[in-house]
Amino acid sequence: MTIVNAGGARFLEGDPITMTDQDIAELAGYAPYTQIMAVHMKSINHCLLTREQLKDRLSSKKITNRIIIPSDGEWADMR
Repeated sequence: MTIVNAGGARFLEGDPITMTDQDIAELAGYAPYTQIMAVHMKSINHCLLTREQLKDRLSSKKITNRIIIPSDGEWADMR
């Protein structure tokens, strides 16, 4: 299991400081054996990528079966 901070958060200038959908897709290609959990979404107010957008964008890449995007407060069993 690989846990990533996602949401595409950014400051007024520069690149995103948390992972975007493109970053997560690249990780999935680099490590095809791992499940990926995208966390930290909506936990900071400058996350520009929503859970729904992330799901939609990754579904076109056919990797959503390997991506877990928990809702706020949701627990995940990682055994």
